[in-house]
Amino acid sequence: MKRFIATVLVLMGLVSGSCAQEKISMPYGKDLFFSRGKGSRSLWIWNTIDILRKPGERDALLQFIKKPHGTDPEINNLYFNANVNFLRSEKLREAFIDLIVRAHKQGVTVQYLAGHAAWAYQNREVLGIIEAVSEFNASLSPEQRLDGVHFDIEPHTLPMWNSDSRLKQRFFQSIKLYGERMRELNPDIVFGIDVPTFWNKDEIRLLAESTDYITLMNYTDNRVFKYKRAKKFLEVADEMGTKIETGVETQGPSEKWGVTPPITFYDEGRELMEARLAHTEKLMGVHESYIGIAIHYYDSYKNFQKERKIIKDTETYPDQPLITIPFLTVPIAVDGKLTEVPDNDGVIALDDSKYVVYEIAPKSWEGLDDFSVIAYIGWTETDLYLGFDVKDDSIVQPFSGEDMVNGDHLELWFDTDYEGDEWQNWISEDDFQLGFSPGNFKDVAPSICLWAPALENVSTLSMIEYSSVKTETGYRAEMKIPFEFFSGMKPVDGTRIRLNIDPSDSDGPNDVQEVLLSSSICRRYGNPRSFRTAIFKRAQ
Repeated sequence: MKRFIATVLVLMGLVSGSCAQEKISMPYGKDLFFSRGKGSRSLWIWNTIDILRKPGERDALLQFIKKPHGTDPEINNLYFNANVNFLRSEKLREAFIDLIVRAHKQGVTVQYLAGHAAWAYQNREVLGIIEAVSEFNASLSPEQRLDGVHFDIEPHTLPMWNSDSRLKQRFFQSIKLYGERMRELNPDIVFGIDVPTFWNKDEIRLLAESTDYITLMNYTDNRVFKYKRAKKFLEVADEMGTKIETGVETQGPSEKWGVTPPITFYDEGRELMEARLAHTEKLMGVHESYIGIAIHYYDSYKNFQKERKIIKDTETYPDQPLITIPFLTVPIAVDGKLTEVPDNDGVIALDDSKYVVYEIAPKSWEGLDDFSVIAYIGWTETDLYLGFDVKDDSIVQPFSGEDMVNGDHLELWFDTDYEGDEWQNWISEDDFQLGFSPGNFKDVAPSICLWAPALENVSTLSMIEYSSVKTETGYRAEMKIPFEFFSGMKPVDGTRIRLNIDPSDSDGPNDVQEVLLSSSICRRYGNPRSFRTAIFKRAQ
C-alpha cells in the first residue's frame, strides 16, 4: 500500500511538473507581441478605470476587439492607460490581472500605457513605473503578466520645444535611459513609444536603438501620404531589425486635441477607412519592419459609423463671378506663346488690387506693371488647358520642384468633387494643389510639382505638358493637363469644379514670397469653399 501511494505521488509530481512547465512556456511579452503577422491591429484605450471597476465593461471590450463592428479586423494588442495603483491596489490589481488573462486567451497582448510631455526630461516617475511593472510581472505567472510598456511622451507639445535646443537632446537621452532600464528589469516584454513623423533618419535611429518598436502618430486620411510619411521610419527599421506600426485617428474634430478633418477618418467612416488602409498596407507591406496599424482610440472607434459623415462648414463666403471653362474647337500648341487662346468666356483677369491677398509689407504690390496676371482656361474631351500672361517687372526663380515656393510661381487648386465637398473646408484626396515655375530663363528650367494629394507614382506628373517663354513685361506660360491626371475625372457640359489660380511674386534677394494674388478675393489656404466655382460649357 505504501509503495502504491508513493508511486501515485511520484506520478502526480510528474504530471504537476509537466503542467508547471507548460504554464511557464506560455507565450507572453516579446514572444506573443512579435508572433503577430503583418497587418496586426493595436488599440489605444485611455478611459480605463471603469473597465477595471465594472466587469461588464471588460466583457464588452474583449467581445468588441474579437471582431470590431462585426466586420473589421480583430484587435490583438491593447495600449491600456494605467498608473501604478493598477499594479498595487488590491481590487484594481485583481481586475487588471483578470483583463490580462482573458486577453491572453484571445491571443491579445496588453501593455501598460502612460505618458507626459515632461517625461522628456524628468525621469524619476518613469523609472518608478518600469520598476513597478517589473515587480508586478515577477509576482505572477506568464499568463497574468503585462506584455509591454508603451509611453506617449510628445515633447513637441511643450512651450519651450522650439526655443530650447537642449530639450530635444534631453529627450533622446531620456528614451535611451528608459530603454536600458527596460532591458535590465523587463527583458521579456516589449518597450515602445508614440512619435510624430517629423523626425529625420538620424533621429529615428536614436529612437529605434532604445526601443523594440515605434508607433507613428501618422494621422492623415490620405492613403498614399500615410505611407510617404512613414517610409523613412520603415527604411531605418528595416536596416536595424526593429518594427514600425502606423497610427490612424477616428475621433471627431476637436480644437482641444488639435484634431481636424484631414487627419481623422471620422468623416469618411469605417468602410472608406478600411478601403484606404488596405491600399496603405499594400505599400507598407513591402517593408520587413512593418507590423500593422494602431487605432486611436477605443471610445471613438467603438462608436465609429460605417458610412461617410458630413461635417458642415457653416461659414458664409462672398458671392463671386462664375468661371466659365469653354470647350475648345481648335487644337492648342503648348509652347508658351498663347497664339491660340479661349475667347472671353475663358479669361480670368487678376488685374486689380482686390486680388492681392497677401503682401509681405504694406505697398509691396506696386500696381499692374509690378505684378498682374491674365489667365486663360479651356477644355477638350481629354484635357484641361491653362494659359497665363504674367506681368512681372523682375523674374526671380532660383529653385525648381517643390522648392519653387521660394521664387516666382503659380499655385493652382482644383476641387474635382463639387457636390461631394459642398460643405467641406479642407482638402481631401479629390483636391489637387499644383505648382508651376516658369524657371528664370537662364539656368533654371520650367518645372511643375504636386503638393496635394500625395501620389503613389510621381511619374504621373509626366503626363502634364507645360512651357514658358520670356516677354518684355514678364513671361507667358501654358499647361495641358489630361483629365486622367485628376483620378479619371470626365467632365461634361454643366460639370462644376472649384478652382483657384494663385500667382506668387518674389522680387527680392531673400527667396521669400512678397506678393500673392488670387482669383478668389476670399481665398484661404487649403479651403475649397473659399475658391471660385467653375463650370464646363460647350457652345450651343
